Amino acid sequence: MIQYVGAWIVFPTSCSGNGIRKPAISLVGCVFGILAAVIVLSCGKTEARTVRVGVYDNPPKVEMGDAGTPRGIFIDIIENIAKREGWSIKYVYGTWDTGLKRLENDSIDIMPDVAFSDIRNKRFDFNKLTVLCSWLQVFCKKDIVIESISALEGKTVAVLEGSIQRQVCDKIRERFGLSFNLIELPDYEGTIKEVESGKADAVIVSRFYAYRNGKEGALVPTAVILHPSTLHFAAPKGRSRDLLDAIDKHLAEMMNDPHSVYYKALAYWIYEKPRMFIPGFVVWCIVSITIALMVFFALSLVLRWQVRKRTKELGEKNNDLLAALEKLKAAQDASIKRERLYAFGQLASGIAHDFNNLLIPILNYTEMLLVDETELDNKKNALLKLRAIKSAAQHGAELIQRMQKFYRSTRHPESGNLIDTNSIIQEVVELTKIRLRRVLSGKAIEVTLNLGKNTEITGSGSDLHEILLNLVLNAADAMPEDGRLEISTERIDGAVTITVKDYGIGMTDEIREKCLNPFFTTKGESGTGMGLTMVNNIVAAHDGHLKIVSSIGAGTSFIMTFPGARDEQRHAPGTDA
Repeated sequence: MIQYVGAWIVFPTSCSGNGIRKPAISLVGCVFGILAAVIVLSCGKTEARTVRVGVYDNPPKVEMGDAGTPRGIFIDIIENIAKREGWSIKYVYGTWDTGLKRLENDSIDIMPDVAFSDIRNKRFDFNKLTVLCSWLQVFCKKDIVIESISALEGKTVAVLEGSIQRQVCDKIRERFGLSFNLIELPDYEGTIKEVESGKADAVIVSRFYAYRNGKEGALVPTAVILHPSTLHFAAPKGRSRDLLDAIDKHLAEMMNDPHSVYYKALAYWIYEKPRMFIPGFVVWCIVSITIALMVFFALSLVLRWQVRKRTKELGEKNNDLLAALEKLKAAQDASIKRERLYAFGQLASGIAHDFNNLLIPILNYTEMLLVDETELDNKKNALLKLRAIKSAAQHGAELIQRMQKFYRSTRHPESGNLIDTNSIIQEVVELTKIRLRRVLSGKAIEVTLNLGKNTEITGSGSDLHEILLNLVLNAADAMPEDGRLEISTERIDGAVTITVKDYGIGMTDEIREKCLNPFFTTKGESGTGMGLTMVNNIVAAHDGHLKIVSSIGAGTSFIMTFPGARDEQRHAPGTDA
């Protein structure tokens, strides 16, 4: 807002013929008057802060529109924040790699749509709140079939220059020993055209490619999904923290308002709307607290009227009431923790971790049968591998059924079944043979089974399969070269103990104390942090107990104790015991 300040300017005067004095027009006076007005007007102005924002083409998140005006989800958000903060935005257009270089040399202040990674976190600062969640997916032409990562062997893949896709391709080559060509281009449009023209077989893009221009493209998605990530605003390292803090402040307000610009942008660009959900235990807690407060208020009115007669009784009742409120708060906190842990264990482990473990034996045995034709000549060996593939697929189907029942309170229908622990252990060992074989070093992990008798338990066989599969794969990761893995079962005083012991690198006391926490991992981006949490939850759901014994250099033992099946259950008609 410009403020105007009045001022008197005195001019020389002259006399007219009738004796009346009139102001004389003075050139010097006019000049001084104009200068004074300009100074006053200039002092009343407050210049807006100019924020330089990098723009590149990656619709619908950010792009330069046909009219030369930036648009997209991130643009809608930053313009709304700029309006609230009084910023003046200057858009700087370029390629993705150019934008990151400009951000690093402080040529721009903000770069939208940047996936967070540990490497980038050393180069840039990120806002704390996640703007969008994303993942990478392989797209190809309709006449090309890519059903697994191994199908990339010998192919030509187009990726964005300087992107996360480039880093993921390097990890795929190293981890799976694949050989495929890479074409790096400065923008997404170029990578898509490489595939459309036939110069490349596939392109790795984010999940938002399906929303490009609001129409079906010439490329189709494949079943290969990689590298889940979070998207943020990024700024030069140590130089624009105040901008990121302002973005987080307004972004938090937007996310808590279902009618905000944030949700309007999601609905317009990718047809996503906010989901409102209030857990039942929260409603009950609110009702309970309200009732308690109403009782407290009524009791206070009564006690005020009798304060002079019953002072001692009032103090006792107040103490009882405070104790009741403390118990109510403690019960509320415990309920919230249980519900959160249940939700994390069901959702995160089911999607991110278990499917990955189930896919490993399927992919490995399929690769062996496809690559080495002699495997098919040995029918007995081929049947063993096909049965292992079928078993892993069946466990995947059971996992999907449990995910569909995520919000139901009933227990799993197999929770009372008789489980032959020894058979499941042998099945898991067979499934993980390829993983335990060190192809590069020519060595292998030696597996020793010490299986006792009468070690049946009751519960879900699929759950026990998931536990053992997780522990065996973790043991393999703990022994990078070679080593020994021992799995044993025994029945003592009606309890069945299953022990999985590796002679690997072991854990420190600090890691051992934290390893059961949700999302805690020592595997970097390749780990989800839900494997051991899931193991602990399933053991507890079967009325069991998990004990971890570990030391650096001596390996780790996971000792699980379950109630053993009763004799009448083991010898019931129709059982194998």
